[in-house]
Amino acid sequence: GCLEASCHEGSLVVAGTESARQTADDFCNICYVEELRQAPSLRLECHHVFHFACLQRRMQHRWHGARIAFAYLECPLCKHWIAHPAFADIVAEGKKLFEEVQRRALARLQLEPGAGSTPPELQPGGRFHQRPADFAMHKFAFYLCSKCQQPYFD
Repeated sequence: GCLEASCHEGSLVVAGTESARQTADDFCNICYVEELRQAPSLRLECHHVFHFACLQRRMQHRWHGARIAFAYLECPLCKHWIAHPAFADIVAEGKKLFEEVQRRALARLQLEPGAGSTPPELQPGGRFHQRPADFAMHKFAFYLCSKCQQPYFD
């Protein structure tokens, strides 16, 4: 939809889509340097709008530092996985890596000393109750081998 404020005057905002209020005068929430009108922009499936070049740069750089992180696959505002045809290949590649790291993190969790007992974080009231995959991804650091491009635990 159009980002011009005059096109939205008097229109209803769909509940849960705060981005429906984004206009061409708003700044890109990635660069915070230019208004959305200053450069080609994309509306993601979650309805948030960013400069195409900002999203592209963020997706291509992936994570900061050596530790694999997957925030680059998330909308900076709502944390839903990015969904847009322009980034389908990058997201598919990232999802494949995510699934492999998650598989290895869960396997590593089983090898931890005391693996037979439930850590407090996974017990009722714990931060990761009934979410062992999230716990394993949080607990263990994985890195990408520069030769084979496969994730490894360290």
